[in-house]
Amino acid sequence: MSDFLLLKLLKDSIMGTFVQKNIVMNPFIKSMALSSNSIFLFLILIVAVSCKKDDADMDPAPPTSYDASSHVYATMIEVREGTWETIIDLETGKFRRIEETKSPGSSIEGTAGTTEMIDFINNRRIYKDPANGTGHIVVQDLETFESTTIDLFDSDTGRYLTLFGDFYFGPDNEYIYGLTSAYDAYKVDLDTKEVKLIKSLRTENIKQVQRFIYLQDRDQFLTIGNSQDVEDSYAYSLYDIESQSVLAEDIMPRLFGFAVHPNNDQIYALTYPTDDRKFRMVEITVNDNGLQIRQKSSSDLAIDELSTKVQTIHTATNSYICRGGSTAFEGEGPENTLYSIDLNTGNLKSQVFLEDYKNMLGINGE
Repeated sequence: MSDFLLLKLLKDSIMGTFVQKNIVMNPFIKSMALSSNSIFLFLILIVAVSCKKDDADMDPAPPTSYDASSHVYATMIEVREGTWETIIDLETGKFRRIEETKSPGSSIEGTAGTTEMIDFINNRRIYKDPANGTGHIVVQDLETFESTTIDLFDSDTGRYLTLFGDFYFGPDNEYIYGLTSAYDAYKVDLDTKEVKLIKSLRTENIKQVQRFIYLQDRDQFLTIGNSQDVEDSYAYSLYDIESQSVLAEDIMPRLFGFAVHPNNDQIYALTYPTDDRKFRMVEITVNDNGLQIRQKSSSDLAIDELSTKVQTIHTATNSYICRGGSTAFEGEGPENTLYSIDLNTGNLKSQVFLEDYKNMLGINGE
């Protein structure tokens, strides 16, 4: 068969315009055409599979908007540049920096921890603002990005307050609770901007407070810190707001990374490494008689270089999320890995590396 006819058959096969009468007249031509069509369809299949594989191997895109099922918010700080709120995809490690949330580098306290919070009910964030002087917090809408500054001024004492470390939302996120460096618990109404002293939480059994926690369902304060009496141990004090009384005080093991479940007041934390044990997750149940602490992890977790206060609960994946990696403000920069630990088993489920993410000050899930 001539080259011209073969090329014509291939062309007609590809274009879908093969002439039927040629098939009838010449069985050889017919078989060649069918063979050509088969080859062509096979090539199409190879190309389709290859394209599909290329699509699957494509670098995933950063999140465009927040999705509670797979995302968390985190605060990123870049030296001499500023701080931003970011959205992080827990599956891919991709993140988006929300440019409209940029603040001067000193506007969020440099100590990692709960110095900023996301109000998921009202789609806003609240953070401390030492840049304008001590005693201020900022409320920023995450849709319009408009901001309001609240002065933490105690009219009874005539002094501005500096909230120490952590603060927490009250019911319906209408106000927040915070602790001052003098261990005074205050309530701040986010609408009226009223600042009210609740109670001094200074106790004899705690030498230095390390963590302040508000338990929303129980309407109680839990303070944890270095024991006054027992070396290398923590002590705690549980205060009930309604009855204005201390319900329980006792010794507890030294833990870090405390995160409160948003639905049930269960507290999760991690053990400090020892000579015979590394990081393990524990579950803390609170009742009026005190704390019940139960180890969840059956063995050491393959995690390392953890931030003591950068963790959260992600209910959609039933996970405790904690940040690991190095911190650096100069040179090659930090490394950030997010570990996901199953709340039921205490075992490590997954980890994801955040490429080119700067230093992380806080993280918020729901």
